[in-house]
Amino acid sequence: MKTEWGENTPETKMTRINADVYELTIDDINNYYGVPAGETIEQLAFVFRSDEPVNGDNYLEGKAAGNQDIFAEVYANTLQVKITIPPNVVRWWTPHNCCRSVPHR
Repeated sequence: MKTEWGENTPETKMTRINADVYELTIDDINNYYGVPAGETIEQLAFVFRSDEPVNGDNYLEGKAAGNQDIFAEVYANTLQVKITIPPNVVRWWTPHNCCRSVPHR
């Protein structure tokens, strides 16, 4: 956790891109969160909130559907590929037979 609930810091302030889009750039995840360089971070969880309380001590929150935290997978700084479409076909590439589709069972 970068800050306590309700704590505002310059490094956690998001930049407004347009009415419903904000941006936060994290150049070095380990450094940003104070995680030793030898440790691998595999996932980040986010809960976004307004900078000031509304209606007493309550903040506006930005979460995923169902009031859930927002999760982001973290991958090594190498080429990563995930094929999601089509979900039920395996593609085989060979020098003699490019792009042959075989139904996945």
